[in-house]
Amino acid sequence: DVTKKLSVAYLNSKQDIAAAQELEKLSGNDESLEYKMASLLKAAQLYQNNKEYTSAIRAYEDYVKQYPKPFSDYIESLYQLTILNQQIKKNKKSLVWQKKIFSVDKQMPNSIKNSRSNFIASNAAMALARDNNNAFSRVKLKKPLKKNLKLKKKTMQASVNYYAKASSYGIAETATEATYSIAKIYNDFSQSLLNSEIPKHLDEDQREQYTFLLEDQA
Repeated sequence: DVTKKLSVAYLNSKQDIAAAQELEKLSGNDESLEYKMASLLKAAQLYQNNKEYTSAIRAYEDYVKQYPKPFSDYIESLYQLTILNQQIKKNKKSLVWQKKIFSVDKQMPNSIKNSRSNFIASNAAMALARDNNNAFSRVKLKKPLKKNLKLKKKTMQASVNYYAKASSYGIAETATEATYSIAKIYNDFSQSLLNSEIPKHLDEDQREQYTFLLEDQA
């Protein structure tokens, strides 16, 4: 009771961090499951609003570990983890949470999804598509050509698949970017083929035939 009263007193007096700390304590001690969930979520939000990013991440991580239901709060907490990790420049960790969102959304029936969860899932797919697109751009078609070509096609296809999934949610903003990006990645791939390294052991006739076949593929 003292902890509850303290949290209320701190909230009423605009001492958000102190309130968040008391709410975190409640989330581990209170007997009511609803109260535990609400306390932890509120603590995470208070930390985040006051730019205590490390504490906010800790609270949100505790929440998603313990409470996969209800779905709306769970996926929102995952989304906030992607944002918070970006804010502290931990982009790889942010991508880990994006993958989690994408995986969780695939397993959920459409009946429990809503416009907000679709927005979050679409953004996760876009983040993963961009990451694969960046990997695609970094691969140069040079020796060993067979290995690099295989890797470039793999990253291209992964990126295209994520872009297509992002578009499927019907979110105008991501659908527009996804459609454009799919067109661009195919164009970039054809240009990469045209500019790829030509094997040095070919004679003049072979080089001409090789270039002709390469242009046809592009």
